Amino acid sequence: MTASDAASGDLFGFSVAVSGSIAVVGASNHDSQTGAAYVFAQSGSTWTQQQEFTASDVAVGDNFGYSVGVSGSTVVVGAPNNNSNTGAAYAWLLPGPPGPLSAQFIVPSVMSTATSPTEPYSLFWTTGTCPSGSVYTLRETVDSGVAVTVFSGAALATKVNLLPGDQYTFSVDCGGPMASMTFRLTGFQEGSASYTGTWTTTSFAGAWGGTARYSSAAGASATFTCQCEAFAWVSDEGSSHGWANVYVDGVLRKTVNTQTSANKNRVVVFKYGWTTDGFHTMKIVNLATGGHPRVNVDGFLTRTSS
Repeated sequence: MTASDAASGDLFGFSVAVSGSIAVVGASNHDSQTGAAYVFAQSGSTWTQQQEFTASDVAVGDNFGYSVGVSGSTVVVGAPNNNSNTGAAYAWLLPGPPGPLSAQFIVPSVMSTATSPTEPYSLFWTTGTCPSGSVYTLRETVDSGVAVTVFSGAALATKVNLLPGDQYTFSVDCGGPMASMTFRLTGFQEGSASYTGTWTTTSFAGAWGGTARYSSAAGASATFTCQCEAFAWVSDEGSSHGWANVYVDGVLRKTVNTQTSANKNRVVVFKYGWTTDGFHTMKIVNLATGGHPRVNVDGFLTRTSS
């Protein structure tokens, strides 16, 4: 950690206090011994500066930041030389955290055309204890790497493009404590399902991994199982494509229409999720719609909590 306005002789780090994912660091010699204190928030292995505090009656030689403390959202900073060495202590209440951070597959959405495609993903949160008009900062950490800011603004939701196969940690704050979540996104090709009825493997340029399976037969089914907290069906859409029933753990959850006037590949057409990981099954049953009976399976996506 370093201060955003660090200067030689500041004594940044003379005092340090940590509470959960919040660290407060004093620099008692900053700005001719006026002093300063800095608030940092942790996301993954990265600590990012959130705020810089100075005293409201600051004076040269006060050594504000000589001592610091933090407990939950409360920060206290000491200035022992304030007012001719009388001394003073200052307290702040950090804003936040926002409400729980949530993530969902987006239906419909289209994966990128790359060999290793990315998937659009929705992230959203509530205001929690953040004050009205707050600016929210969302950071992304991939596979325990360095946290990167992917959103900053007043909105309570955003979209990101994620690569299946990676573990993601997202954290959001409004200038103080943060809400965070960690999950792994995994992709499975069409061969990961079991099939009944007549299905044909087909190769075409837009297929994820180069191939997909299709059926035009009524009752033909594809069954995918996973240990996961959410899954999604990746299909193709076009004028010759039709409807399918989707069962989750044996219960009909949705009848999906894959017919569109324009051909589309790598389309996420169905999603379902839970609050924790568990063993789950998705069964896709072709309804063989008259005049456009085709249903494609191009793959599946899952989200797990670790």
